[in-house]
Amino acid sequence: MFNFKAYFWGNDVYINEKFRYSSNEILIAYLNDKCVKYILDSDFIGKIKQFKQRLTISPYMDHYVFSRYNDNVYSAMSVLEDINRIIFSLPPFDKILNYSVIKLDDILNGYDRFFKDGLNSMDYSLGYI
Repeated sequence: MFNFKAYFWGNDVYINEKFRYSSNEILIAYLNDKCVKYILDSDFIGKIKQFKQRLTISPYMDHYVFSRYNDNVYSAMSVLEDINRIIFSLPPFDKILNYSVIKLDDILNGYDRFFKDGLNSMDYSLGYI
């Protein structure tokens, strides 16, 4: 998912031959960051597994879950967005990656011509409803 090269020289770590960190600086940043505590205290794996169950359409799917499908999609996107925001705020990712994550909203808005449902083009006066 995220790749970088780390080179060690004495007490320094060089990420992608460009960014220098002191020995254990990255580890200390992770241990002292309140977002990492939030990740450890939150059950992100459990939440993602629940969303997998709620977002997998099956013929035996509960009607209530099916009727809330759109809400579940946006909730899952929110959880993943939180995880991405935390990752991009911690070293070394804060320097080597740009926060340009493409989200579902971006795809739907950028390529809306592929996701048209055709409802606007129906002739309701012909009684096909």
